[in-house]
Amino acid sequence: MTQAPQATPHQAAEPIYVIVFGYPPDKYSVAVEYFKQLGETTDPDPNTEISNCFKIGFKNPVEAVWAVRKNGEIVGGSWMVGVKWAVRYRLIPFLNRNGTNSLVLLRILAK
Repeated sequence: MTQAPQATPHQAAEPIYVIVFGYPPDKYSVAVEYFKQLGETTDPDPNTEISNCFKIGFKNPVEAVWAVRKNGEIVGGSWMVGVKWAVRYRLIPFLNRNGTNSLVLLRILAK
């Protein structure tokens, strides 16, 4: 029997995904690196039907929040990037103050 991955106090057991969009199609690699430098991520998953859109997961929920806060930022002085949550609700395990694991509902409000 395989065990589920254990979350550390600052990591979710499963990555928390965001969608990055709006960058010029020729700036894909720049956009990927811009978000990968925020923390430990999954490999980007480009959308095969939309030319300027990819999904990337963050292993630390705080880093995922930082990524979403990049929505509307100007990159390279000449183009803007959009970011949104891939899912609106997520249960993530956290280590509480007593040292025991608990589940926290991360509710993402749509704008």
